[in-house]
Amino acid sequence: MKEPLLIGLDQGSSSTKGILYDSRRQKILAETRGKVSTRRRTKDDRHFVEHDPGDILRSVREAAEFLLKKAPPGSAIRVGLACQRSSFLLMEASGKALTPVVSWQDTRGAKIAQKLKKYNALVYQKTGLYLTPYYALTKLLWFFENNPHWKSRAKKGDILFAPLATYLAYHLTYEKTFAVDATHAQRSLLMNIRTCQWDKGLLKLFGIPAAMLPEIKNTTANYGTLASSPPRPLLTAMIGDQQAAAWAIFSDHERRKTALINLGTGGFVLIPTGPRPKRVPGLLSGILSKTWRAGYLLEGTVNSVQGVLVWMKNTGILKKSDVFRMPQKNEWEKIPVVVSGFGGLAAPYWRSDLKTSIFHLARATHREDFLRGFLLGLAHLFWEILRPLKGTSFYPRELIASGGLSNSAGLMKILSSYLELPIRTVRYSDLTVLGAALAARKTGKGSFIRPSRLFCPGRQDQNKLDRHRQKIHAAIKMLVNRIA
Repeated sequence: MKEPLLIGLDQGSSSTKGILYDSRRQKILAETRGKVSTRRRTKDDRHFVEHDPGDILRSVREAAEFLLKKAPPGSAIRVGLACQRSSFLLMEASGKALTPVVSWQDTRGAKIAQKLKKYNALVYQKTGLYLTPYYALTKLLWFFENNPHWKSRAKKGDILFAPLATYLAYHLTYEKTFAVDATHAQRSLLMNIRTCQWDKGLLKLFGIPAAMLPEIKNTTANYGTLASSPPRPLLTAMIGDQQAAAWAIFSDHERRKTALINLGTGGFVLIPTGPRPKRVPGLLSGILSKTWRAGYLLEGTVNSVQGVLVWMKNTGILKKSDVFRMPQKNEWEKIPVVVSGFGGLAAPYWRSDLKTSIFHLARATHREDFLRGFLLGLAHLFWEILRPLKGTSFYPRELIASGGLSNSAGLMKILSSYLELPIRTVRYSDLTVLGAALAARKTGKGSFIRPSRLFCPGRQDQNKLDRHRQKIHAAIKMLVNRIA
């Protein structure tokens, strides 16, 4: 039987990407990318971050139609969809959007998360995630608080909870499929990580009507037939964006103590742990994928990576002529200590209320020193993620970098030197869209992943590097303890 062509769709915070992939020849036949707009506003220290549902749906439809037209006539095609995992909206039973798409970056539920913090241990034990405002639960409760009649409608199934992937699948398929896979469902804080089903105890505890929730299906499953121009392919995979990137590499690397570091809007470190969930304090225990059985991973998150670089560019700290590099021996004392809290601190502290803070300013500090201070502060957040893994069997021997920022050789050199780990980049850095396509195959994971460059830790003044790490770590601990 002829191998079907694969379409991978990656709906992200800033764009929708798509590829048409020939897995037999391991070749990308066509690519497309369209921008997605984001609305941001701040109120009482809470960040409202939203997307227009119609804008996102249109971008995905256009990507799918473009790629279908590029396929040779008569081709069998399967489609895989990767999405922002924690972004969601509420919709009516008719499929009409009732709210904007609420981004994973949105923190409107911060006060509710604070009220519910006594349940944090229970939520972590059941879901593998911490009770933070970045996941859907507190924002869903915020909608119920601000719209008193919505819960009664939700009990009747008139208002539905739709992770973004669910909303897209509903509108992309003839069958109007109202379903979600486990990698997305987990981000609601309502799915049991062991059973990969909605947890009845959590639904009752937080007052979430079961009638409003989509069916949880396997990552690779029949999600329906695309309502598109012929040929009308099957949507055969739904997967979270970070898990899609992992899908593209871990078939070859999961036994080599390799971790994925995915660098885009946020930063993510993913380490596969096998068929059972594992726990490391401060890190997330996640679903890698759910096929005939679940595969699990450990995950650490940095809330903002690209945002730090954009902010530095907008404020004049970062200029086009700048070279990203580690400090030279005589520069360390001039570099400020930066706790990079853009979007709050994620793993392993989970404090959305903490902001960026700068310490140890010196009279001799110049713009270039600020730049290196912010870059080291960013690298340090990944060091904090890996620190709890020291001495365990999960500590990686190497990292594979993906995402748009992995194309920055200077940033890769800084990360490799600061983390004291080799980092491999790959020739095709958009592993998320490739992983979405590969997941649609259902059989096997293999890809055309080929190494691009290997970055090894550079020679450093070890004492000064250690001292700078200690300063940032001490500053973080001070902030965490002072603002309790």
